[in-house]
Amino acid sequence: MGSWDTHDGGYDIENFYTRASDKHGHGSQFRVRLPTDVAGMVARIIADPTLPQFRTAADFLRDAAFHRLQYLNRKVSEGAYSEDLTLAIVRHNATKRKQDYEAAQEHVQDIEDMLSKYRLTGQWGEMHDLIEEQIEAVHLLPPDAKKRMTELLERHGFMGGQNDGELGD
Repeated sequence: MGSWDTHDGGYDIENFYTRASDKHGHGSQFRVRLPTDVAGMVARIIADPTLPQFRTAADFLRDAAFHRLQYLNRKVSEGAYSEDLTLAIVRHNATKRKQDYEAAQEHVQDIEDMLSKYRLTGQWGEMHDLIEEQIEAVHLLPPDAKKRMTELLERHGFMGGQNDGELGD
């Protein structure tokens, strides 16, 4: 993370970091709600004539955020949060895998329902188009769903050379 207003380009805990934008004039706006007691402490600091660096609450909050970011960056680089971060990543990946699995299974079930409907109502053209789409995309499914989809398409006379792709009874 780059620093602000330092003579040597490095971070100094004694410096005040109050600029609202970077050297290119870019900045982002945030709105925060503070507990009344914290807001009162901020107001006292802004009113303190011995701290002219803080003209507004925003000046103080920018400085406080910058110092906290420096602290956290140092802790992360020291590996202080690596176990927590690793656990969070593992949990996220597990949740994503579960969601992907459930979505794929739901997709296969939806296709099965649609194929049954098309077969019952004699909508052979729609059935053919749906099956062709699924044959093209079956390789994108996770292994369990791919197996189910392949079995489903085989039951309807496709894949594995059955019926040579012809629809109907």
